[in-house]
Amino acid sequence: MKSTLAPESAEILSVITRFGEALNRHDIRTVSSFFDDNVVFTGPAGTTTGKAAVTERFQLMYSGRFRNATNTMQVTGVQMLTSSTAMIAAWCIAAGIVRSNGDALGDLKSHVSTTLVNRGGRWLIASQTIVNETATPQAIDEVSKIA
Repeated sequence: MKSTLAPESAEILSVITRFGEALNRHDIRTVSSFFDDNVVFTGPAGTTTGKAAVTERFQLMYSGRFRNATNTMQVTGVQMLTSSTAMIAAWCIAAGIVRSNGDALGDLKSHVSTTLVNRGGRWLIASQTIVNETATPQAIDEVSKIA
């Protein structure tokens, strides 16, 4: 089957793929390189704004209870809002997260909404929101304590 994606969509999917690969390597320096300076990240632990603060949040997560985590992402849609703004909808399965007591948390299925902006010919993550879909209230409480 031939791809019918616009060239921008293919480039955006490549950015998200490389971001996910860096995340699975726990390469926070590379992960951070995908963030816009004013990035906003929202997850169970709340909202963090700004590249430095979001990078610090990821460093805390991946040096702690996410240290063995892997993420599998399935993009379900790419929508070009303008020629320099796009939204991606995806499902993500996070595995390998541990509870504060060291026990396995179990896989978490989340809906991920990511907004990218084109700055000087480079697509950057402007915002990302993660909504856990399969977690129990106890698991969400555990995840909210991570960062």
